[in-house]
Amino acid sequence: MLLTSNKAAGDAYTATLDARAKVGRTWSMDPQQIAHAAREMWWNPLADAKTLEGAGRLAGHFLAASVDASQQGDFWSKAGSNILSQLLLAAVLDERPITDVMQWLAFPADRTPLDIPRDHGFTAVAAQLKGTVEGPPETRDGIYETARQYAAALLNSEIAAWVTPQKDVPEFRPSEFVRSSDTLYLL
Repeated sequence: MLLTSNKAAGDAYTATLDARAKVGRTWSMDPQQIAHAAREMWWNPLADAKTLEGAGRLAGHFLAASVDASQQGDFWSKAGSNILSQLLLAAVLDERPITDVMQWLAFPADRTPLDIPRDHGFTAVAAQLKGTVEGPPETRDGIYETARQYAAALLNSEIAAWVTPQKDVPEFRPSEFVRSSDTLYLL
Protein backbone atom coordinates (compact mmCIF):
# COMPACT_ATOMS: atom_id res chain seq x y z
CA MET A 1 0.00 0.00 0.00
CA LEU A 2 1.22 3.48 -0.86
CA LEU A 3 -0.14 6.53 0.91
CA THR A 4 0.85 10.13 0.27
CA SER A 5 0.06 13.05 2.51
CA ASN A 6 1.15 16.60 3.18
CA LYS A 7 -0.03 16.66 6.79
CA ALA A 8 0.13 14.21 9.65
CA ALA A 9 -2.18 15.22 12.48
CA GLY A 10 -5.61 13.65 12.08
CA ASP A 11 -4.70 12.44 8.62
CA ALA A 12 -4.60 9.00 7.03
CA TYR A 13 -0.99 8.63 8.18
CA THR A 14 -1.80 8.73 11.90
CA ALA A 15 -5.10 6.91 11.40
CA THR A 16 -3.56 3.92 9.59
CA LEU A 17 0.04 3.63 10.82
CA ASP A 18 -0.57 1.18 13.69
CA ALA A 19 -3.04 -0.96 11.74
CA ARG A 20 -0.73 -1.21 8.72
CA ALA A 21 2.19 -2.18 10.99
CA LYS A 22 0.23 -5.31 11.94
CA VAL A 23 -0.01 -6.33 8.27
CA GLY A 24 3.58 -5.66 7.21
CA ARG A 25 6.45 -3.29 7.59
CA THR A 26 5.68 0.42 7.48
CA TRP A 27 8.10 2.67 5.65
CA SER A 28 7.82 6.41 6.24
CA MET A 29 9.69 8.79 3.97
CA ASP A 30 9.40 12.17 5.64
CA PRO A 31 12.30 14.38 4.48
CA GLN A 32 10.38 17.58 5.29
CA GLN A 33 9.50 16.26 8.75
CA ILE A 34 5.76 16.68 8.23
CA ALA A 35 5.00 13.85 10.65
CA HIS A 36 8.34 14.06 12.45
CA ALA A 37 8.96 10.45 11.47
CA ALA A 38 12.35 9.09 12.37
CA ARG A 39 14.61 8.31 9.44
CA GLU A 40 14.41 4.53 9.52
CA MET A 41 14.94 4.00 5.80
CA TRP A 42 16.76 5.39 2.84
CA TRP A 43 15.97 5.07 -0.85
CA ASN A 44 18.46 5.03 -3.70
CA PRO A 45 17.02 7.03 -6.62
CA LEU A 46 19.97 5.84 -8.71
CA ALA A 47 18.76 2.22 -8.56
CA ASP A 48 16.78 2.67 -11.78
CA ALA A 49 19.34 4.93 -13.48
CA LYS A 50 21.69 2.18 -14.68
CA THR A 51 21.21 3.16 -18.32
CA LEU A 52 21.36 6.53 -20.03
CA GLU A 53 17.58 6.34 -20.47
CA GLY A 54 17.05 5.63 -16.76
CA ALA A 55 19.41 8.44 -15.79
CA GLY A 56 17.54 10.71 -18.20
CA ARG A 57 14.22 9.87 -16.54
CA LEU A 58 15.69 10.68 -13.13
CA ALA A 59 17.14 13.96 -14.40
CA GLY A 60 13.70 14.70 -15.86
CA HIS A 61 12.17 14.44 -12.40
CA PHE A 62 14.64 17.01 -11.08
CA LEU A 63 13.86 19.23 -14.09
CA ALA A 64 10.08 18.92 -13.65
CA ALA A 65 10.36 19.86 -9.98
CA SER A 66 12.42 22.95 -10.82
CA VAL A 67 11.16 24.44 -14.08
CA ASP A 68 7.76 25.35 -15.45
CA ALA A 69 6.77 23.02 -18.29
CA SER A 70 6.79 25.91 -20.78
CA GLN A 71 10.52 26.46 -20.15
CA GLN A 72 11.62 22.82 -20.34
CA GLY A 73 12.34 22.97 -24.06
CA ASP A 74 14.83 25.83 -24.11
CA PHE A 75 18.56 25.33 -24.65
CA TRP A 76 19.62 25.76 -21.02
CA SER A 77 16.95 23.41 -19.68
CA LYS A 78 17.82 20.68 -22.16
CA ALA A 79 21.56 21.13 -21.70
CA GLY A 80 21.25 21.20 -17.90
CA SER A 81 19.08 18.09 -17.93
CA ASN A 82 21.51 16.32 -20.28
CA ILE A 83 24.56 17.05 -18.13
CA LEU A 84 22.65 16.05 -15.01
CA SER A 85 21.62 12.73 -16.58
CA GLN A 86 25.22 12.05 -17.65
CA LEU A 87 26.51 12.74 -14.14
CA LEU A 88 23.78 10.61 -12.58
CA LEU A 89 24.80 7.77 -14.88
CA ALA A 90 28.46 8.22 -13.86
CA ALA A 91 27.47 8.02 -10.19
CA VAL A 92 25.48 4.81 -10.62
CA LEU A 93 28.15 3.17 -12.78
CA ASP A 94 30.77 3.76 -10.08
CA GLU A 95 28.36 2.88 -7.24
CA ARG A 96 28.60 6.35 -5.73
CA PRO A 97 25.89 8.15 -3.78
CA ILE A 98 23.73 10.66 -5.62
CA THR A 99 25.29 13.47 -3.57
CA ASP A 100 28.56 13.02 -5.49
CA VAL A 101 26.75 14.57 -8.45
CA MET A 102 26.58 17.88 -6.56
CA GLN A 103 30.35 17.78 -6.01
CA TRP A 104 30.91 17.20 -9.72
CA LEU A 105 28.55 20.02 -10.62
CA ALA A 106 30.45 22.35 -8.30
CA PHE A 107 33.78 21.51 -9.95
CA PRO A 108 33.37 20.92 -13.71
CA ALA A 109 37.14 20.45 -14.07
CA ASP A 110 37.00 17.24 -12.00
CA ARG A 111 37.79 14.48 -14.50
CA THR A 112 36.22 11.72 -12.40
CA PRO A 113 32.77 11.88 -14.02
CA LEU A 114 34.40 11.93 -17.47
CA ASP A 115 36.52 8.86 -16.77
CA ILE A 116 33.78 6.72 -15.21
CA PRO A 117 31.49 6.43 -18.28
CA ARG A 118 34.49 5.83 -20.54
CA ASP A 119 35.76 3.06 -18.24
CA HIS A 120 32.33 1.40 -18.35
CA GLY A 121 31.95 1.46 -22.13
CA PHE A 122 29.83 4.61 -22.37
CA THR A 123 32.30 6.37 -24.66
CA ALA A 124 29.72 8.63 -26.28
CA VAL A 125 28.56 9.87 -22.86
CA ALA A 126 32.18 10.49 -21.84
CA ALA A 127 32.78 12.40 -25.09
CA GLN A 128 29.67 14.54 -24.55
CA LEU A 129 30.73 15.38 -21.00
CA LYS A 130 34.23 16.23 -22.19
CA GLY A 131 32.82 18.43 -24.94
CA THR A 132 30.73 20.37 -22.44
CA VAL A 133 33.56 20.70 -19.92
CA GLU A 134 36.05 21.83 -22.55
CA GLY A 135 33.59 24.05 -24.40
CA PRO A 136 33.36 27.83 -24.14
CA PRO A 137 33.50 28.77 -20.43
CA GLU A 138 30.36 30.92 -20.60
CA THR A 139 28.35 28.07 -22.09
CA ARG A 140 29.79 25.43 -19.76
CA ASP A 141 29.18 27.58 -16.70
CA GLY A 142 25.59 28.25 -17.76
CA ILE A 143 24.89 24.56 -18.33
CA TYR A 144 26.43 23.53 -15.03
CA GLU A 145 24.61 26.28 -13.12
CA THR A 146 21.32 25.16 -14.67
CA ALA A 147 21.99 21.57 -13.58
CA ARG A 148 23.00 22.76 -10.09
CA GLN A 149 19.66 24.52 -9.76
CA TYR A 150 17.81 21.33 -10.73
CA ALA A 151 19.67 19.22 -8.16
CA ALA A 152 19.78 21.89 -5.43
CA ALA A 153 17.58 19.85 -3.07
CA LEU A 154 20.56 17.53 -2.59
CA LEU A 155 22.42 20.38 -0.86
CA ASN A 156 20.05 20.00 2.09
CA SER A 157 21.75 17.44 4.32
CA GLU A 158 18.44 16.36 5.84
CA ILE A 159 16.98 15.58 2.43
CA ALA A 160 20.23 14.03 1.18
CA ALA A 161 20.23 11.63 4.14
CA TRP A 162 16.99 10.07 2.87
CA VAL A 163 18.57 9.23 -0.51
CA THR A 164 22.10 8.17 0.44
CA PRO A 165 23.32 5.03 2.20
CA GLN A 166 22.98 5.27 5.97
CA LYS A 167 24.74 2.96 8.39
CA ASP A 168 22.34 0.61 10.18
CA VAL A 169 19.35 1.97 8.24
CA PRO A 170 17.64 -0.37 5.74
CA GLU A 171 17.33 0.55 2.09
CA PHE A 172 13.81 0.80 0.72
CA ARG A 173 13.69 -1.23 -2.49
CA PRO A 174 10.61 -0.58 -4.64
CA SER A 175 10.98 -3.90 -6.47
CA GLU A 176 10.66 -5.78 -3.18
CA PHE A 177 7.96 -3.47 -1.84
CA VAL A 178 5.52 -4.20 -4.67
CA ARG A 179 5.60 -7.91 -3.80
CA SER A 180 5.03 -7.36 -0.09
CA SER A 181 2.22 -6.40 2.25
CA ASP A 182 4.25 -3.40 3.44
CA THR A 183 3.05 0.19 3.49
CA LEU A 184 4.97 3.20 2.22
CA TYR A 185 4.03 6.62 3.54
CA LEU A 186 5.35 9.48 1.40
CA LEU A 187 5.07 12.66 3.41
